[in-house]
Amino acid sequence: ERFGAIARERRDHPAVRDARGHELGHLALHERALRIAGALLVAGVAPGDPVLVVTSRSLGWVAAMWAAWLAEGVYVPLDPAWPAARLA
Repeated sequence: ERFGAIARERRDHPAVRDARGHELGHLALHERALRIAGALLVAGVAPGDPVLVVTSRSLGWVAAMWAAWLAEGVYVPLDPAWPAARLA
């Protein structure tokens, strides 16, 4: 709730910036995370369930991490560069 309030207050202020200089404002980050969290909940994620996030560090990674927490899941980062056997 607190981040949502901050997102509305600071809507266009940068919340995250990637190595290439791309940014997401607070509100854009929050809205993206809410959409992902909604999809996780529709898919059946329950509190405490692991939410595997297979992506490199990016703006999408931050949104996915925040979404896992919003859905009350347990964020589990997986590096897409890992061998397929390790990811499995």
